[in-house]
Amino acid sequence: MKIPQFESDSPQFKWQNQSWEWLPNRCLLHLDSNSLFLADFHIGKADSFQRAGINLPKSNSQNQIEGFFDFIQTTNIKQVCILGDLLHGPTTTETNLFLQLLKPLKNIGFQWILGNHDRRSAPMFGQDIAHLKPAKDALWNGIRLCHEPYNDADMPSICGHIHPGLRLPLGPKQSFRAACGMVSENQLILPAFGSLTGLQIQTPEPRTKYYVFTNNQVLKFSFK
Repeated sequence: MKIPQFESDSPQFKWQNQSWEWLPNRCLLHLDSNSLFLADFHIGKADSFQRAGINLPKSNSQNQIEGFFDFIQTTNIKQVCILGDLLHGPTTTETNLFLQLLKPLKNIGFQWILGNHDRRSAPMFGQDIAHLKPAKDALWNGIRLCHEPYNDADMPSICGHIHPGLRLPLGPKQSFRAACGMVSENQLILPAFGSLTGLQIQTPEPRTKYYVFTNNQVLKFSFK
């Protein structure tokens, strides 16, 4: 196992000559424009699993939806960019709750990049609902917004999709797993926002910075 090098507990950083801040709720804030980025909400996952006979608690995801809208209304967010997999499956009580809370927010711009789950579910959700505009990808401030990692040396990108996580050592034969955001020279990968999403544990790369979300803190690590 590569040894993590703790660098900072500051959630703010510079990338592409712009100022950013990781938030404890696994969102990314663009400080100059008060734009919020998140990915992999997977609304409706609990309902989908319950239909398959797997008992996942719906209350956690419903509380997260309500908490998300409370947050964006009380923190002066101007724009919300959802980078794929807003949805997990067909319309459910959770998606209806999301739409109910979305409709009154005419003062906040929403951009919805379609993810692999969205492309199956969006037609049932209503792509033209309120002011939530779906797109395959988009260009924003010279940065490509997309769902899946996009390797292009000439175009920086922000994406989600892989639900990144790290396994960090605690001591002999002990470790813990935590969601993380990943920042490299030309690519920024968001952690999964949804409370019912799993983790894809990453093999650390020396040229990537890892921001680990734990105990309402954001901790910056690198690996050598």
